[in-house]
Amino acid sequence: MKSMTGYGKGLAKDSNVSVSAELLSVNRKGLDVFLSFPVRDLALENIVLQKVKERFLRGRISVTFKIEYIDNVTEKSLESIKPAVDAFKNFCEKLGVDSNISAELLYKFYNEKSAKENTLDTDLILSALEESMQNFDEMRSTEGQALEKDFLQRLDFLNELVGKIEIHIKDTVQNYRETLYTRLSQANLEFDLDDVRVLREISLFADKCDVSEEITRLKIHLEHFRNIIKEESSIGRKLDFLCQELGREINTLSVKCSNMDAIALCLDFKNELERVREQVQNIE
Repeated sequence: MKSMTGYGKGLAKDSNVSVSAELLSVNRKGLDVFLSFPVRDLALENIVLQKVKERFLRGRISVTFKIEYIDNVTEKSLESIKPAVDAFKNFCEKLGVDSNISAELLYKFYNEKSAKENTLDTDLILSALEESMQNFDEMRSTEGQALEKDFLQRLDFLNELVGKIEIHIKDTVQNYRETLYTRLSQANLEFDLDDVRVLREISLFADKCDVSEEITRLKIHLEHFRNIIKEESSIGRKLDFLCQELGREINTLSVKCSNMDAIALCLDFKNELERVREQVQNIE
């Protein structure tokens, strides 16, 4: 199980250029990849996008590349940015603004000039990308392990609640029968314990408040949830569907219940289930 949120950075360089790649992701139902690339190279951008889409299935993933030409600074290379600097000064003079150039701006001019004069090595880009994806994936796996531990604790609590609900509803029909007999006696009505009308009333009540199917399905869904979180594949959508099913069953059960203690436990179940559902939104 992997989280959808994560961060990873990769670095690759040769004697002329250093390339860094950063991946950052947040939750998203599908997969959206946003690429920030300092050099316009459509073919290379498509390769990068394809690599990311092959590796990940869900999340809003931002991929940012930074390219630095820092190892080949010479007088000749610095002279090459002079036209850009002169153009910048002339532009400032025409606007009547300060034309002082910071070291950061000079470095930007130099990098842009180098980018135009050098052809990026595709292998260098992909090497940085691969390292960033590996680190990114490791972080998501680590977070996924923490989420799995949290899920298991919450599943134990939900199972415990179902067990308590079963205990409270076990004698529901018997209690109703005794209450009905008591009320009929207090009303001084003559009746036979085997009176068809009385038995029919008890039978209708028993059928109306029978939650055995809901209890069984809750247990099955909780066990299924426990098995799914151990899978290595993308499981977020499966878990989200199971949360919907669990919500449907507990809602039906709470409507059928006449025992106030059991209804209170159903509310506790719903509250805990909502916390689980929120965490599921973080799973790929």
